[in-house]
Amino acid sequence: MAKSATTIAAGTVIRGRIHGEESIELLGRVEGHVEISGSLTVDAKARADAEIQAASVFIDGIVVGNVTAEDTIHVTGKAIAAGDLTAAKIIVDDGARIRGFVKMTGAPKTRQKPSTTRATAPAATVPPAAPDQDEDEPELPSSASKRRVSVKKR
Repeated sequence: MAKSATTIAAGTVIRGRIHGEESIELLGRVEGHVEISGSLTVDAKARADAEIQAASVFIDGIVVGNVTAEDTIHVTGKAIAAGDLTAAKIIVDDGARIRGFVKMTGAPKTRQKPSTTRATAPAATVPPAAPDQDEDEPELPSSASKRRVSVKKR
């Protein structure tokens, strides 16, 4: 029988290091470092200010920090991700806001030479946001790449 994911409830804030073998469903907030063998799901109203390492990561809320997944990172259209994303497969839904470097490493669990992908759509220069325009946009972590990429849906 498969175990269900550990749930970090809404209104809960965890500061520090989370290390484990199981999956986590984040409904509250985590600040620090998350390293799990299972998957991490960041709910629409959740926030992770953390360096994240997991088998797969599903982001529907806010993540500030670098995210590394063995298999897949999925960023939904309502999500905000500020930090570098590294995984074998990266899915970005229309409307998602990403600030950082996106790196796809190839097939999961097959150690190939990592390759950096670039958007094939024409890159547009993104002007800096006016202070009152994006007050809810999180700061990019200092360890993240400063490159900006804009991808337009065809």
